[in-house]
Amino acid sequence: MSFAKIFREAPSKWGLRGDPYLWDAMGWHLSNKRAATEGLDNPLNLSNLSDTIASGFRDLTGVDLDDGADEVPLDWLPQRGISGGFVDLPTWRESLVPELLSRAQIIGQGTSQFLEYHPAEHRFRFAAWCAATASRSSRSVCTFSVAKGASLLRNSSLRWLALGPHWLPSPSQFDIMHDLWCSELLLDGQNSISQDGFSYGIAAKMTNCYTKALFLGEMLGGPFKPYQKQEDTAYIDDYRDAVSALHPPIDRVLLVDLAKQNVGGMGPRWHSLMHKGWSKFDRDAYLYAINLMKQVSTSYPAQVEAYWVGYQ
Repeated sequence: MSFAKIFREAPSKWGLRGDPYLWDAMGWHLSNKRAATEGLDNPLNLSNLSDTIASGFRDLTGVDLDDGADEVPLDWLPQRGISGGFVDLPTWRESLVPELLSRAQIIGQGTSQFLEYHPAEHRFRFAAWCAATASRSSRSVCTFSVAKGASLLRNSSLRWLALGPHWLPSPSQFDIMHDLWCSELLLDGQNSISQDGFSYGIAAKMTNCYTKALFLGEMLGGPFKPYQKQEDTAYIDDYRDAVSALHPPIDRVLLVDLAKQNVGGMGPRWHSLMHKGWSKFDRDAYLYAINLMKQVSTSYPAQVEAYWVGYQ
């Protein structure tokens, strides 16, 4: 039995809009915490499970479950809806935590061993490896270990995207959040890797490769689903629209081909960006590049990757 397993299914009801996201995040947080302290395959200790859940709640919210407040705002949760970002303490105390304890008792009776490995952790590790490997590739400007790059992502708010596309901001808010993610990585990278070498362009490359690895299947429209229920369409389309706002990773290979083919009649502009080099982009240069890509792709910048020949 594992935390990944007992958090897998949604409960019958929520309190406020932030509760499903906190539930989602707690499953991953407690899973990783247990794997780090108790090992991957040790039986889950049911005797102190209530304390463990309360501790995880405090880790993520900064308050105790028995705190006197009814609502707690968490600015790191998605802010969609009227009560977006708010969690309801009475619901957690009276419904959600008891349900988790009940599930653990039921599942624990029939399961002798279950590896503690959360699906979000599985997705995070691959996406972080992709992002760190790609963003460290400009060795003449700034390089670092894959482990260090993955650590930057682990310590950033970007990590929560590994929980799924429902953690993405709406398309209208995506560029604002993208800038915040890049600025977050930039500050951490300059403090821990290189003050002069770690650039906004490197932070953007890390962000874009991470999100591409997580949401590749939906960036330009998901695959045909012949048995999708009609009532699920609005739900799926909402997150498909969010994924469509993702930025493509920018590298020299892409810029060279955009310049060579004079895409959008803007050959000189692509040449200028190519000669500057993606790893030396400051914020203004990156925004200029991504805005050019939006202009030539009807605001779906990932379509520009049609010109990326790095796969060959």
